[in-house]
Amino acid sequence: MLRLATPADELAEQAVTERVFRRAGMRGGDTFVCADVGFPEIYEFYARAARALGVVRATYLHLNRDYRRSLEPIRRLAPDVFLTLPSLLARCWPHLRSVWPHGRSPIRSLIFMGEPMHAGLRREVAETLGCRVYSFYG
Repeated sequence: MLRLATPADELAEQAVTERVFRRAGMRGGDTFVCADVGFPEIYEFYARAARALGVVRATYLHLNRDYRRSLEPIRRLAPDVFLTLPSLLARCWPHLRSVWPHGRSPIRSLIFMGEPMHAGLRREVAETLGCRVYSFYG
C-alpha cells in the first residue's frame, strides 16, 4: 500500500488517531493488539499513535484461515485495547469468544475500523468480552 502524504499530513492524521484512541480509553501502560489478514504497514501507524499515548506494548497479530490457531497468542498478549475489522471479527468470533470466561477478558476497549459493524455483533462482543466497543469508521 502506498500512502502519499506530507509530514504535516501524517502528523495531523496521527493527532486524530490519538484523539480517537484516547476517547476509546487507551492510556499509558496498556497493551494494544491489532489483528488483520494483511497490510501490516498501516498498523505501524496505529502503533505509533498508541505509543504516543504511553502504550507499553503494541503488537500486530496476523490472522489466517485457521483462526483458532492464529488467535492463540492473544491469551498471552492479554490486550487492554484490541483493534480489528468487523468482517474479520465476525469470522474469528467463534474462537475469540471462548479465549476467556464470559465477561472476563482483559480487553477493556475493542475498536473497529474500515467498515460498519452489525449492531447484533457489537452487542454480543461487548457482553461476551465485558468491554466497550468503539467505531473508528468514517
